Amino acid sequence: MHKNESGAIKLLKNIRENIYKRFKAEIHALTTNSDIKGVVQIKEYDLPDDTTKTVPWFVMPIGEKVFRLA
Repeated sequence: MHKNESGAIKLLKNIRENIYKRFKAEIHALTTNSDIKGVVQIKEYDLPDDTTKTVPWFVMPIGEKVFRLA
């Protein structure tokens, strides 16, 4: 991300092995399918090897509100 860009950050603070695996899988799914319309683009992320020193996170664009009338 650049200095003047905004985004929404997702932090993984409650770190247990199974939760961290799901978090990694979420990032993998989003980055792998980023070419599909409607899939949120990940701008940047960090998946540390040692989660006792660094919190895992990723940044995505801030979503736009879309209203549809039925």
